[in-house]
Amino acid sequence: MTFLSALSALVLIAAPPEYGYKIVQTYPHDRNAFTQGLEYRGGFLYEGTGLVGRSTLRKVKLETGQVVQQIKLAPQLFGEGITVINQRIVQLTWQSHLGFVYDQPTFSQLRTFNYPGEGWGLANNGDQIFMSDGTSQIRCWDPTTLQEKKTGSRASLRRTAGCWGGLTCPVFCRKKISKAWTC
Repeated sequence: MTFLSALSALVLIAAPPEYGYKIVQTYPHDRNAFTQGLEYRGGFLYEGTGLVGRSTLRKVKLETGQVVQQIKLAPQLFGEGITVINQRIVQLTWQSHLGFVYDQPTFSQLRTFNYPGEGWGLANNGDQIFMSDGTSQIRCWDPTTLQEKKTGSRASLRRTAGCWGGLTCPVFCRKKISKAWTC
């Protein structure tokens, strides 16, 4: 075996698998909504949108794209990730270190909270909230107090949490849909 054929064999073995896709359904969506957080619950999309001066939290009818409930964030805030847990919606802001907790049915603001670092993504597995700040670390929060219980790398959380600890995968614990360009 020559050096080149050995090298070719290594390349063939190391090549990642290729996957295809098939679009099975499309849905209308507001092209002006800069989606930062998205969860599907009870037949509706719950969507957190970003951009300074245009950030919202909204409830959207999937089939029509109709916004059925919406609140606007203060104009200086850039809305980021959301997660829905225990009839509450938790929402982050990007660089303001400010988060919000809303009542899911009414969108009434229940409280605010602060956290260190940037706010990027949120997800949950029913028992804890996973928060991404744009680094390789994922923070695990208590869903009631929003206090950090632990921090770990994506790889370590994948092993301990029973699902991938990264929030940039299209499906997170079968509940979270995230930004496609970060996959």
